[in-house]
Amino acid sequence: MNAQYQKQTSGQRRSLRAMVFFFTLGLSGSGAMASAQKAGKGPFSLQAGELHAQCVERSSVPGRPADASQDDRGCRELRLFYSHPDPSLTHRWVRAHCGFDGWNRRDDLREFSSNGRWGNRDLYFRVDLQPLPSEGSRFEATLPLTGKEKALHCAICIDDCSGSHKWDNNNRRDFAHAFRFPFAGPWITLGKFGGDHLIPSIQFEHHRDANACVTVWPEGSEEQAEEICSEAPQRRHRFRLRNLSPNTPYSYQITAAASDFETPELWRSPVHSFRTPPLEEPEGGWNILLLADTQDNGDDRVARYVMETLASTSSDLEPDHPAFGADSAQLMVIAGDLVYNDEPGLWWSFFDQVHALSPRIPLSPSVGNHDTPTFGSHPDVSQFREHFDLDYVATNSAHHKLALGTILFLALDSERPREFNSTDGAQRLWLETELQSRSDSLAQLPEAEQNRHWTFTHWHIPPVNAGARHAYRTSEFHSLLQVMQGQIDWHFGGHEHLYQRSRPLVYSPSQERLQIVEEYGRNEGQGMGFMVLPPAGNIPSYRLVSLGSPHAAMREMLAFPNSSRDSDWVPSEMGFVRLQIRENEATFSTFGLGRPGERRPLHLRDRVVQTKGTGLHGSP
Repeated sequence: MNAQYQKQTSGQRRSLRAMVFFFTLGLSGSGAMASAQKAGKGPFSLQAGELHAQCVERSSVPGRPADASQDDRGCRELRLFYSHPDPSLTHRWVRAHCGFDGWNRRDDLREFSSNGRWGNRDLYFRVDLQPLPSEGSRFEATLPLTGKEKALHCAICIDDCSGSHKWDNNNRRDFAHAFRFPFAGPWITLGKFGGDHLIPSIQFEHHRDANACVTVWPEGSEEQAEEICSEAPQRRHRFRLRNLSPNTPYSYQITAAASDFETPELWRSPVHSFRTPPLEEPEGGWNILLLADTQDNGDDRVARYVMETLASTSSDLEPDHPAFGADSAQLMVIAGDLVYNDEPGLWWSFFDQVHALSPRIPLSPSVGNHDTPTFGSHPDVSQFREHFDLDYVATNSAHHKLALGTILFLALDSERPREFNSTDGAQRLWLETELQSRSDSLAQLPEAEQNRHWTFTHWHIPPVNAGARHAYRTSEFHSLLQVMQGQIDWHFGGHEHLYQRSRPLVYSPSQERLQIVEEYGRNEGQGMGFMVLPPAGNIPSYRLVSLGSPHAAMREMLAFPNSSRDSDWVPSEMGFVRLQIRENEATFSTFGLGRPGERRPLHLRDRVVQTKGTGLHGSP
C-alpha cells in the first residue's frame, strides 16, 4: 500500500484505548454465492461464513476489584460465534479447529490432534460449536483462557471434517483473534524504494481489516510528531517513513481503528524506538547481526531465547565482553528459513519470537526452503514478499540488495537454483551486473578508500558446506563462484544447522573446484570467506561428511570446526554471529547458546579478524 502523510502534533492525535470486547476474527468468500445455494443442492461452501469472538473481561470475575489495573485485565474466557447464510447448516456438525499462539501446544486443553494437511500447524484442539436457538445458522462455543494468550488461530470444518472442500481457513490467513496489538509485529526493513537514500519501512499485521496510523517523532521531541495513515482498511500494513534525518533516533507508536461493528475497535501499541541508517560509517563502526534458521515452530521458544539474549547484551554484559552492545546493531541479516513452514500461524510465531529486536533493528532476510509452500525448494515467494518490504529486483522474485553506507549486501534466492547455474539465469545476470557496477565505482577511489568498502552475499543453501545433511547440494552453486571471485569478501548461508567458517578460497574454473589460499581478500592470490551460520531457533546438526564421502574434500576447506579428527561428529550449538566493521577491519565473533533442552549462557565459540591490506588475524 502507499500510505499518505497526515501531519499532526501529539496533542492533536486521537485517543485510542486497547481493550476490545466484540469483533470479527476474519471474513472470507462471498455471501451472495453461498446464500444462493439451497439445502441439499450442490456442494456446500464454508467460505461465506463469518467467525466472531466475544471476550469476557477478566475484571468482571466475581470478587475481583472493579478498579483492577490494566495489566490485570484481559479475557477469562472467549466466546466464539460462527454464522452462515445457509439455513441447512443448523442440521450439521460445525467445529472450530483452533490453536493459540501460532498453533502451539496448550497442555490444559484436551483433544489435541496431529494433522498438517489443512494448511495449519500440527498441534491444535477441536471445539464443537453449538447451534443458537432461533438464530438460524449461528453457532457458539466457549474457550477457557489463562490470561497469557497472545493470539488465537482457527479454521472451520463441518460434519466429520474429512475432505478439504469442507474446511475454511480464510484463504490461508487463518481466522484470527489478537489478545494484544498489533497481532504480529511491528518489524522494520530498509530500502531506497526508488529514492536516493535508505528509508525505514515499518510493518505489522492486525487480525482483521482496520485503518491504521504510525506516529513518528524525533526521540525526546514529541511536539514534532507526524502521523502517517493508511488509505484503506486492511490486515497487513507497511509505512515507508520518508524525509527522516539520517543516523537519528526516532520514536513511534501504532494505532488502529475500525468502526464497522456496533462496538468500535480501538487499539494502541507501546512506544517503540529505532535509529535511521547512517549515510557513512558511524562513530564506533558498523555493528551487524548475522543469523539463520530461526525456524522454531514456536513450541520450544528457542528463537525467542536467542533474541532476548541478544536484546540484553548492553544491560547484562560487561563492556569488555565481545557481545556487549550487539543489541544496538544497525542491521539483522537472516540467511533463510525464518519460519518452520510457510503457514499463517508459523509466520506469526516468527514475528512473536523476534519481537525483542524487530521493532528497532531492521531485518534483511533471504528466502529459505521453509519460507516457501513446501519443505523442499519452491519458487512461490509470495508470502515472503508480503511480509518483507525490500528493494526486490523483479516482480515475483525474492532477490534484493541493500547498500548500507560502505557495505553492500546482495541477497539471492537459492530456491531457484536454475537461475544460478545457467549463464543466462536471471539471478546470475543480476549478480554480474551489480558486481561490475560495484567494481567500476570502487575503481575510482584510492586503494586505501577501496579497503573501507565491503561486499557480502547471502542465500540460504551454502555453496561451501562440509555438513553431512546437505553437502551434496554445494555443486549447484559453484558456477556462480566464478562471478563472485575477486568481488565478494564473504558469503553467508544457513540450511545445515552447523556453524562452519571456511579457509580463504578461490574458485578454479579450469578445474571446476575450490582451492585454499593463505589470506582472505579480493586481491590477486587472496580468497573469499564462506560461513554457514549457526541455527538461531532450530536443532543443531553435529555431523560432517565422512572421510569416504565424495564430498570429503569440503572438510579440508574448514577453519572451524576442527575437521582433522577421524570422527565425523563435531560440537554444535544454536547461536549467532556478530560482524563489526571499522574502516578496513572486519571482526566476526560467533556466539553459542547451547541447544534446545540444554541451553547455555552466551559464550564465544569462534573469532576471526580480517584487515584489508594485511590479511588475517585471529583464528587461522
